[in-house]
Amino acid sequence: REEGDRKKKNVPLAIVTGSNTGIGYYTTLHLVKRGYHVILACRSRERGIDAAKRINEEVMRATTGVSGKAIFMHPLDLSSFPSVKSFVSTFQKHFQTDDDENNVAPTLHILVNNAGINFTGTSTDGLDLCFQTNYLGHYLLTKLLLPNLLKAKNHVKKGDVVVKEEAGRVVNLSSVMHHFCPATSVHKNQEHQGEVITHNSEEWWKECARPNISCNTYAESKLAAILFTMELNRRYGNLGLRSVAVNPGAV
Repeated sequence: REEGDRKKKNVPLAIVTGSNTGIGYYTTLHLVKRGYHVILACRSRERGIDAAKRINEEVMRATTGVSGKAIFMHPLDLSSFPSVKSFVSTFQKHFQTDDDENNVAPTLHILVNNAGINFTGTSTDGLDLCFQTNYLGHYLLTKLLLPNLLKAKNHVKKGDVVVKEEAGRVVNLSSVMHHFCPATSVHKNQEHQGEVITHNSEEWWKECARPNISCNTYAESKLAAILFTMELNRRYGNLGLRSVAVNPGAV
């Protein structure tokens, strides 16, 4: 625990899921270089601690100015709703500052929903493993952290001039694969007695979360992430929240 650091004022705070490797690792690295304290949210405690150590060592070697810090706090398994709730509960307790009275939520400036898998199975919650890891887990994480994100104040600058103040930012990793989930797509493994159910239907989305029904849960999870991004802006944009979907390209 970095007790002294987390008590400092005006230190921007970010959470990046799947941050011990790949896109999440380098996203964390560059946020730390820009002065953020970044929580690595990943399943393995050992790999999370190791990644945070490597990032901090690299930043110390490469940076001469102000930099942030990579922090591993608590494991996060997005395929388990209890794990998501435990992670958020630990965050609320760990990052409450001296100025937060009466259990006021700590501030979160950026949430990067990066983690994802491209294989499936059944989660410990009895849901489709891919759809829960890529979308449902991130949905719950974001929902639980909304009070923290809405408390943030991010400054949008043009040069050195602040032109806009926003609340927290949510970044959802999307994929070109969402194009392979057209509006006319039908789940081949489910019979509806002749009724055609597509993703304009609530039942269609429920089927995405049920194991062994859809053969296309990766594409469906990425479409869900994009629609979630749009809905976050619709519901909370007037409160300053900014949500963006980012396609990383071929990686």
